[in-house]
Amino acid sequence: MTNQTLACSFHDREGVLRSWSKPLNAKTLGYATLLVWRSSSFWFKAICGLVILFIVVPKLLPISWQGFPFYSFFYLLFGTHFFFPRGLKQYHAAEHKVFSARGKVNHQELKKVGQASVLNRGCSTGLVVAYFLSVIICTLLGAGFFSVTTSLMVSSYISLLFVGFYFRFNRHSIFKGVVAVVLPLSYWLQERVTTKTPTQQHLECAIESYMQLGKVAFSKSLYKKRIEEEGE
Repeated sequence: MTNQTLACSFHDREGVLRSWSKPLNAKTLGYATLLVWRSSSFWFKAICGLVILFIVVPKLLPISWQGFPFYSFFYLLFGTHFFFPRGLKQYHAAEHKVFSARGKVNHQELKKVGQASVLNRGCSTGLVVAYFLSVIICTLLGAGFFSVTTSLMVSSYISLLFVGFYFRFNRHSIFKGVVAVVLPLSYWLQERVTTKTPTQQHLECAIESYMQLGKVAFSKSLYKKRIEEEGE
């Protein structure tokens, strides 16, 4: 994915590798999310569905319990990284490897790509770490002035702003100290929690998606240097 383009690849029910690249907008993100949702396991969908139900339904019923607070949705959104189905974690790892691999990235280099590092500085796991660290720290600081529940609620919303700033400015010197804390935790989680060793199928998908992205986002010289296969 770039600032303008989202590339996607997947094996259909017949095992045929499909791929596409589309302009990055709400419609494209929605379609990609739907593909991921459809391919997810039942238990993953059940957990997400139950949390949303416990947030929404009690508030619509004439009962004293108002369900989970609205900000629980953000815990679910960021927390899915920790309980992604194994297959999604394998695709996640394969995606990292295509960006970590040195030299050309194409189907002829699948073995080399498979040996590349699974660590990625720009991984969304870093945003997950930044969000929950911010919630914890802000809650502890706020608990000295407000009740714990109020402090937790305010912190859960304020931390969204912090994540936005972290995403935008994490390479700026002003965030150097924050990055020094977030990045090691992100790398640790990437290695042990949010990714799993990919199979050939996962690597093929990631490589094809990267090649699709290169066709529309790379210059001709960069495409030739980074992707072009022998015989093209």
